[in-house]
Amino acid sequence: MRVFVCPSCGTEVEKKRSRAEAVCDSCGTRFRPPTPFWERSIFGFVFLILGAFFGSIAVVIILMGTSGPADPSLSRGVFGCSSLMGILALACLIQGIRELIGHGKSTVRVDADDPAGSPLRSEPHRRVRRTPPLIPKERAEALVRKIAEKHGAKGILRSLGQLPPKHLAHATERFAQAMRDDETPLALLDASFMKNGKVGLLLTNRGLYSSFYARPIRLADIEDVTCARPGADALLGWFFLGPLYLLINGIRPYQNRLCVNDKVIYSTGNRLRFDFWIELLSALADEAWHIEEASGEGHTEPTTVVLEITRYPTDRRATEVRQIRDPSWGQIERSIRDLDRDVLPSLRLWAGEVEQAPALDVIGGKGQYVLRELGDGWIYYDPSQSEEEIEVSQSIPGHRYPAFYVCGDLQRVLQIVRHYFETGTPE
Repeated sequence: MRVFVCPSCGTEVEKKRSRAEAVCDSCGTRFRPPTPFWERSIFGFVFLILGAFFGSIAVVIILMGTSGPADPSLSRGVFGCSSLMGILALACLIQGIRELIGHGKSTVRVDADDPAGSPLRSEPHRRVRRTPPLIPKERAEALVRKIAEKHGAKGILRSLGQLPPKHLAHATERFAQAMRDDETPLALLDASFMKNGKVGLLLTNRGLYSSFYARPIRLADIEDVTCARPGADALLGWFFLGPLYLLINGIRPYQNRLCVNDKVIYSTGNRLRFDFWIELLSALADEAWHIEEASGEGHTEPTTVVLEITRYPTDRRATEVRQIRDPSWGQIERSIRDLDRDVLPSLRLWAGEVEQAPALDVIGGKGQYVLRELGDGWIYYDPSQSEEEIEVSQSIPGHRYPAFYVCGDLQRVLQIVRHYFETGTPE
């Protein structure tokens, strides 16, 4: 086991040596730790040696072709062979230099293991603030069956309700860790080299789980489903640059890609029934959206969360206010634990845009906390405590509260704040 620091929340994360990426238990971020220097050095020198080898062959071919009598056909052959060796030499030299100067040196947030081997940068995520809507199993399977029969998707029909348990286990271990026990797997697209379910796309009656994108996508959040095929730019890049273009851009531009909300969720070099997937995901999204609307929760989710931390320097001359947009739960928890009633006496969690949405104040520290919703809203109350006033902040004048408003249990404070973080309400 090796220990690394999560790039999102700073929590120490243990990574198995057999895994390429690590998963943070605090915020759920998947990231690829930096490659050790010794490993980069080995690969760098191997590529440099290969570059020198191919370059030497190119020079030898040119010298041999120019040493004899002029022959048009021989000249063409010499030019073709030397050009190929030169391109391979250049590609190896570039890769070798990238390895030696620090390619992969920093920690990179990734979506998953790309079949081409290149990490995909993940987008800033929005956490799910409430339980996503679940389409009833019978209704979801009926939709899949109906649309699969319409488009002749025989593989989907054969596997509906009969996905291989081992493949499902691999998918949930690698990229669908957020899938819940009450979800029903509907379809699995396998993009792994060994066809074992470790890379691909898993569709359930609640959402999409993809090894090509860092976060689950709720069915109710699907707004746009598109497909992309290899474009002319990829073909031109290969025509003019050959292996060098593949080395720089990876294999993705040459594959068929399925996109949801402008994010690539599946990529394959094989044929993909785009019409089927576009219609199926759109139908499931509509169904999930109607279920959410009927439950009355369609507009309760905060669009964003802002963590506001107030710091009072020891000289008391200038108050510092730091705002973190869309923080991870790990960042919020660490900020609460850091409260000390003096330099760091309070923080505020906005359930939306600053000054435009409700907010939860946490004041105090060191075992004495006051939790209250901004304005005349909710406030923590313990009827078993007395009316004796307690000073919960030494740096903010007037912050004295009756004991029945003070919470002395840090775990209870974290529980309330996390509930507010996920739902936008303290109750």
